[in-house]
Amino acid sequence: MLDLPSSCGVTTHVYPLLGLLFLIAVASLSCYLAKVNMGASQCQFESGRWRIEPMSCCSHCVDAESLFTQRIAQRDLLRYRKYGPRFSTRLLLRVIGPPGTHAKTLLDIGGGIGAIPHELLASGLTSAVLVEASVAYLHVAEEEANRRGHRKRLICHHGDFVELASELAPADIVTLDRVICCYPDMETLVDASIAKAKHVYALVYPRERWITKIGAGLVNVFLRLRGGAFRTYIHSSKAVDAVIRRHGFRRSFYERTVLWQVVTYVRSDAP
Repeated sequence: MLDLPSSCGVTTHVYPLLGLLFLIAVASLSCYLAKVNMGASQCQFESGRWRIEPMSCCSHCVDAESLFTQRIAQRDLLRYRKYGPRFSTRLLLRVIGPPGTHAKTLLDIGGGIGAIPHELLASGLTSAVLVEASVAYLHVAEEEANRRGHRKRLICHHGDFVELASELAPADIVTLDRVICCYPDMETLVDASIAKAKHVYALVYPRERWITKIGAGLVNVFLRLRGGAFRTYIHSSKAVDAVIRRHGFRRSFYERTVLWQVVTYVRSDAP
């Protein structure tokens, strides 16, 4: 047996590598199980065998209540007040620009604390609608709107946007900031949301990179162990783009960060 001297540092390099390989294996297994089970929300033992209950979009949104708590919402609000919107959100706002004569209304889907409505309302937007699955986030969004003096111009709805879509009016601008990655049925979400866009459709969602796929896999391992229905998803960028284009929109802006892609679309007949 070959006895390696300790100074070669083999142990120092091998153990971190083995740890990384283990994390990749766990993430890969989690992604595989997510595909096989279609994001199963729970398993039940019946008649001597396990029965997998497929996760519905409704159960997914219901679980958002327990995941995005008041403590998390308050933390995000304090961060927003101190630093402003996140970098990818700032990119999106910069592209949308100050509201003009043809952009007076906003529909923000899954907007959390309402950073996009707050910023655009402060820039002259006439009114905004915020749809959010977490009551805690809606509470802090309303709190911030009151503090900024535009609460009467912000309408908040609680629930799954897809289920509420028929009750909501179209808006000049529709935004989904880090929302597509939180919804199991991408096509239904995009179909329902872009149908509400009069002029601009803007979104931020994850890039298809190994680092995002591993990250999503690890997050889903934790979420499975937690026992809830909420999952994260890395949907195909080509599939997202195809759904949007078939509604008569063309891409007007595209920018990438390390993890996210920021994209805006306008109607194909727009100048």
